[in-house]
Amino acid sequence: MMYLRHTSEQIIIDGIIDPAWYQADSVAGFFQLTPFSGQDPSRPTVARLLTSDNSLYCLIICYDGIDDIKQYTGKLDDFHGDFTSLMIDTFGDKRTAYKFAVNASGVRSDCRLLDDGRNRDYGWDGIWFADAHVYDWGYVVEMEIPYKSIQYQEGLSAWGLDFDRWIPASNEDIYWCRYEQNEGLRISKFGALVFDQFQPDIKGLNLELYPVALARASYEADRKYDINPDLGIDLFYNPSSKLTFQLTANPDFAQIEADPFEFNVSRYETYFEERRPFFTQGNEIFMASGKLRNSGFYSPLELFYSRRIGKRMPDGSQVPIQLGVKTFGRMNDWEYGGFLAATGETGYTDENDLPQTEPQAYYASARIKRQIMDNSSIGILFVGKHTAENDYGVLDIDGAFRNPNWQLAYQLAHSYANGSGDFAVAAGLTMQSKKWINFVR
Repeated sequence: MMYLRHTSEQIIIDGIIDPAWYQADSVAGFFQLTPFSGQDPSRPTVARLLTSDNSLYCLIICYDGIDDIKQYTGKLDDFHGDFTSLMIDTFGDKRTAYKFAVNASGVRSDCRLLDDGRNRDYGWDGIWFADAHVYDWGYVVEMEIPYKSIQYQEGLSAWGLDFDRWIPASNEDIYWCRYEQNEGLRISKFGALVFDQFQPDIKGLNLELYPVALARASYEADRKYDINPDLGIDLFYNPSSKLTFQLTANPDFAQIEADPFEFNVSRYETYFEERRPFFTQGNEIFMASGKLRNSGFYSPLELFYSRRIGKRMPDGSQVPIQLGVKTFGRMNDWEYGGFLAATGETGYTDENDLPQTEPQAYYASARIKRQIMDNSSIGILFVGKHTAENDYGVLDIDGAFRNPNWQLAYQLAHSYANGSGDFAVAAGLTMQSKKWINFVR
């Protein structure tokens, strides 16, 4: 258990320990998960937390010899070397949590932990701040996480909490909470972050607008120009800490990292990760339950592949997204989400240099999921596409029964295409003990 205390003093995020940190509660009793499960770490670690009215602050002191600290540069969600992380279960559901990680060079990574820690969604990118500073005796990481950047259940007296540190010099993965090595990290076994005469309660408009204006001028002749203006807007609105609304109209994704090049000569299309912010936010709501990220043994059918919306055609042209709206949130044990998008008609040239037309299309998805039996879930998902001549869609029922050392995931889906359709079933059972690991699918 750790107490979260309020401070009115300024904390500068620079990896230097400010005097305000001495009033914070601290924890230091870490345990090895690997390589020697349950034993004390070879290097000590101390973690502290404070809060202001608007943000959660984290300080992690990692003691080590300066020659043993691996400092590497990197980019968001992609770094190596020594790092440490903070994990918080802000809904107290024992299934999902936020993870914020920072390496010894100050490079950040964030994700959503799902399905009691069995799966992760790195598509989630929050707005938060961090830095690190290396000393002769170790390194220090500081983080600031604005409450506006995360969703949480109001009225809770405590959140789930854990800290993690990776020490590459000794290949140690250490945690504040104790886990069985055969299970790995489990949100259901998190410790408690108890609010000490404080509860997050951010009020305000919580509205973000991102207008886009582009213009292209083409010189024709005789000092004449063909000018093509283009306008768009992105809207992000949090009416409460548990509800998010997004809207995009004629979006511009030029700032998004380009897909890696791949020479594909197979009969199947290349699978690309989703990086567009409008589609990544709240993506976990539309995921089927039960994916095993670490082992990769079981993955449910991916029925909602958003990269087909606004896709790139064989000649390199791109289908324009005219409008998209999305909402997702939570209400007690329920999670819900809805999605609508419209794309415009596009002319293109196929592989045989023949002119083709991609028709205007409308996409829709709806999801509702409920937590049952403390740490299990069941949900229904609908995904559909409508054009002037065709209707496609799929209806899915999925869920998972689980406790820390076993999980039974299931999925039943029915597809339709202009009145005809078929069924698909997927299931996976994972049982882990100290001596045995059993996989069935």
